[in-house]
Amino acid sequence: MNTKEQTNTKEEISVGRVVNFRPVFLCALFLLFGIFVAYFQVVEQGNAVLWIVLALLLPFPFFFFVKKKGRFFICIAVLYAAFLIGLGSFSVAVGKYQDVPTYNGEYCVVGTVVEKNPTSSGGELILTDLTIDGKQVSGRMTINANESVFNALDFCDEVKLLLDVSTYNRIEGNYGFRAEAIADGRIYRGGNVAWYEVQGRAFRPFSYLRGKLQDTLYASMGDEGAAVATAILFGNTSGIEEGLLENVRYGGIAHVFAVSGLHIGSAFAFCLFLLRRNRIPAPFRLLIVASVLLLYGGICGYSPSVVRAIITCLVGYGCTLLGVKYDPLESLSLAALIVFTLYPTLVFGVGAQLSFGACLGILLLAKPLRVGMENLGKAIVRATRRICKKPLQEQSVDMFRGNTPPKSLWVDAWEKVCGFLSVSFAAQIATAPILYNAFGYFSVVSILLNCIYVPLMAVSFSGLLLLTVVSSLFPILAGVLLYVPNLSINLLMLPFHILELQTGIVVGSGLSAETLLCYYGCGVFLSDKFNLAKWQKWGLVGVFAFCFTICLIV
Repeated sequence: MNTKEQTNTKEEISVGRVVNFRPVFLCALFLLFGIFVAYFQVVEQGNAVLWIVLALLLPFPFFFFVKKKGRFFICIAVLYAAFLIGLGSFSVAVGKYQDVPTYNGEYCVVGTVVEKNPTSSGGELILTDLTIDGKQVSGRMTINANESVFNALDFCDEVKLLLDVSTYNRIEGNYGFRAEAIADGRIYRGGNVAWYEVQGRAFRPFSYLRGKLQDTLYASMGDEGAAVATAILFGNTSGIEEGLLENVRYGGIAHVFAVSGLHIGSAFAFCLFLLRRNRIPAPFRLLIVASVLLLYGGICGYSPSVVRAIITCLVGYGCTLLGVKYDPLESLSLAALIVFTLYPTLVFGVGAQLSFGACLGILLLAKPLRVGMENLGKAIVRATRRICKKPLQEQSVDMFRGNTPPKSLWVDAWEKVCGFLSVSFAAQIATAPILYNAFGYFSVVSILLNCIYVPLMAVSFSGLLLLTVVSSLFPILAGVLLYVPNLSINLLMLPFHILELQTGIVVGSGLSAETLLCYYGCGVFLSDKFNLAKWQKWGLVGVFAFCFTICLIV
């Protein structure tokens, strides 16, 4: 049998299992299924009996394909437990949010300041550990304070106020299901502060550190530079002028202001860089990296994207130190299990969808895109040589295949470009429908701007954070240390002051569930997660692409 026949035979026969068994991934899917069923019953007021029966019967068709029946039933029990956890946690979270006392009038409130967000008219204060009219209540209060009250109160202050209070615990608002508000426990609203008094200081180290770093930025940088730096470091965009922030959104790079895998990954890489030549035992290195990431995550409030990024980084690093095979999809599934068990409503929040969607897109599509771009580069070189009638030397072919070192400068540069672009494109492909459905538009220029601003952010984030920390420890040096970051930030924001990026967006009314299913079906089968022959893989991709086109037209 010649080489060509062997290749064809290999393509026709699927080697091994079609899908590798991933228990954590399956548990995460059943958890999400339970959350969706609970949403359908609690929010949509539908009858979830059929969905529950479907969840119970779904695993049993695989019974006939499994050799070890005992292990199969153990897996079934674990999957059912994940489904019930999702079902129950969502119902409990929504019920807890709605089952609170109703207030509407002027009351005496005691609480602790945990967030300060400056606005044009003063600022927004977030209070927790609430006591209203002498009765302790759960949840948080958002207070719209004037400038004098906002400046007088600081992070971790235990305050007593006389103000207008109203209960706002509706689960649906002007923009649909209030997923983030329920997860954060933002139940009460306050305004028109008639009187206030600082009674002491609460021990909240994360809030204190965040306030200290934020105060350092505003004291040492210009207003715009400090607002943008605060958004980059802590995800707080309230200080950015609304027109500028809207133009950044139109440019498709507003995600750099949401602390996520980009920020955590940069801090993680910086820690590894510092520890690379130190002869510290592996467990202590893991402890040091974990402490830094957990400290920074606490300062940022442990948002879902932060928790997801910390878990994936630490699991991957732990597997590397222990010499254990690392499965990124299982690591991401573990993060989803933890985040959505604690905060089940965030499944329907845009922030969590973008965070997990981008990461999943990179896992599924980055490799196929990179291979495709590298093959395109090879084809261009071969075509150029044919046109120029210059024979393709065997040495060059070997270098393109990666078999004969050293690689040429052109090949090495092209592989690095393909590696970066594939990750960027994969994340944007995965998140484009989410952004389109959530905001009603898609930015055409986002591809170009992400290729510019994301690498700059990845390189400079850790330096900005380190300089901010040092400036907080040594305030006398703050003006000097933060001068270059302030200047750089102003230069980076200059295009968004000059250009009107609203002209570069595609406006629409959103995509249907069927269209989304076909769109992501293409992406799933384009990945390397299914052990299929080429004709099977591209056949399924073609079917989903055809259905997507039909749904889009309809």
